[in-house]
Amino acid sequence: MHKLLICDDNKNTVNELHAMIEEFYPGVFDHAFAYKIADIAEDSFYDVLIMDIDLIDSDGTNSSGIELAAKLKCSNPEIQIIFASAFHEYAQDIFEVEPVYYLQKPVKSDKLRAAVDKAISSIEKLERSKFSFSSGAQIVSVPYSDILYYESDKRLMKLHTVNNVYSFYSRIKDVEAKLDDSFVKTHQSFIVNLKHVERLRSDTAVLDTGAAIPVSQARAKEVRIALTRYLGGMLA
Repeated sequence: MHKLLICDDNKNTVNELHAMIEEFYPGVFDHAFAYKIADIAEDSFYDVLIMDIDLIDSDGTNSSGIELAAKLKCSNPEIQIIFASAFHEYAQDIFEVEPVYYLQKPVKSDKLRAAVDKAISSIEKLERSKFSFSSGAQIVSVPYSDILYYESDKRLMKLHTVNNVYSFYSRIKDVEAKLDDSFVKTHQSFIVNLKHVERLRSDTAVLDTGAAIPVSQARAKEVRIALTRYLGGMLA
């Protein structure tokens, strides 16, 4: 279930948007609502934000939904932002926040559906670009581009990334089945991200971090072919 925040100073608008989304996407979203800037913590996590651009606070002052959206994006870069406004003049100011859609008020149901569809599509694309696994009671998702290599010790897997090392339980063949051609098994206990291979020796793959990953004699030819194919694809 995705977390959705609707922020608008008009409660009727919030209720209308909520009703349409519930109709189009039953059970897809966990909804939250805000009617003024003070209702939102800047470190809050949401998957999708529908934001009114010009908010009037309870004291009568105006607040910028664009500025708040930018702050939320700093703490959550993957948030999908949909702006809504009755005034066209704001449209040119939204692009630095990289919204997925701009809705003109009053919001039409087909436009709202198109906006939310695009947000969901972006979320799914991001999810496909990550390797997810269970670590204790948590689900951890790591961008494939950050992964250096996997190391297996029986059923304990160690996932080495640019900044961290994670541990989880899995068989190496089950991990390998989830990966695309940018990864190659170099040894019965190692899978390497070809993106980070700097040099390939007869028995070692040297990564751009300096790490040396063993290459077994049985897999040396396959590793070399995989790296050549990967580099050829990068140059194509």
